[in-house]
Amino acid sequence: SDPNRVGEFDICVKIYPSGWVSQYLSKLEVGQSAYITSTRTRELLYTRDNCKATQRCGWFAFGIGIADVIHASREFLSQNLQSEIILIYANKKRSDVIFQDEIEALKKEFGSDRFSVIYLVSRENPEVDVLAQYGSEFRRGRVDLEFCKEIFSKWSQTMNEGSTRMEVVGTKEMMKQTYSILKSLGFNKKLLAPKGLKGTCFQS
Repeated sequence: SDPNRVGEFDICVKIYPSGWVSQYLSKLEVGQSAYITSTRTRELLYTRDNCKATQRCGWFAFGIGIADVIHASREFLSQNLQSEIILIYANKKRSDVIFQDEIEALKKEFGSDRFSVIYLVSRENPEVDVLAQYGSEFRRGRVDLEFCKEIFSKWSQTMNEGSTRMEVVGTKEMMKQTYSILKSLGFNKKLLAPKGLKGTCFQS
């Protein structure tokens, strides 16, 4: 949900055939309740002062993790007119992609020079020509060292200025692997969340 909305919020649940949490939530009736932990939207934003201090932001969203990134991206770009976001949205297949309309709306609102996205699919049908069928922003592959080096090489000269930030949203394993890759590229791990919020990110 938009962090500026007061008194209400939206919940996005992706139903997985073998997911016991999503299957449980999908069977809830109107009026029933469930305990839900907080999302990372506010944690991604930290404070508005930190948003303004950051000029370049590389965000990795794995699967349903994109839900936390949408509104955080709009807030981040709105708070600093000089900022730039590169979003890596990784899924197994094209059919797993959600919120594409919202992502395209962000590109239209802020321009592709400030908000760009790469849709990464790792298990798409090998017979499918990803670029031809899905568009130039789609790529086949996984988040690995070579991929990250290619995408973020243009930031290498400013990596140590303190204005570049990398954030990963996904499963613990995906976060661990991606942060390890980023660290090997020169990003140092620091706690940036304000008091009361637990979260780590990489900032030069």
